[in-house]
Amino acid sequence: IMMNLLLSILLIALFVDARKKLMHSTFYSEYYPPLQKCIDSFVQETGAKSGISEYWQSKSTYMLSKYDITVAEVYRNLSPRTWITTNEWYRDKYDFALIHYYSLNKDRFSPDKNWIMAINGNPDKIYTCDGTDILYYKNGMYTKPFAYIGASQTWKASDLPSVIGEKRDSD
Repeated sequence: IMMNLLLSILLIALFVDARKKLMHSTFYSEYYPPLQKCIDSFVQETGAKSGISEYWQSKSTYMLSKYDITVAEVYRNLSPRTWITTNEWYRDKYDFALIHYYSLNKDRFSPDKNWIMAINGNPDKIYTCDGTDILYYKNGMYTKPFAYIGASQTWKASDLPSVIGEKRDSD
């Protein structure tokens, strides 16, 4: 019994060591696509820590970044997309937005650049990285209109919800 126990411990130790070596191999730790390198350059230059993006880009940016950043996934209307995420990433104010122009279903899922700018005004700077615009707000950006005292909003009448129909004389 003692021999089986020692053999089991040895096999577990070898498995853990092999897994650790695999996890820190060149294949795992050196994958760094040009888009992520560009986003990390932006983070290094600005010190940005939190942003928003569509689902797939938020996941890859978070996983591949060399910096401690969070990227909350949002829908086009900037509401939270709470699918396989954590509530800790959602906040009142963010530093940046990633607008990915080659996303599948971008009209439905990618954050709406015009809506971000309608809420926050023009960004302090726009960085462009391989089909992605990074809207940077050095004093933070909001995802909801009227998020702060003194905020104002303008809408075109055609954007407001309304009842559409025609008036008829009653018979």
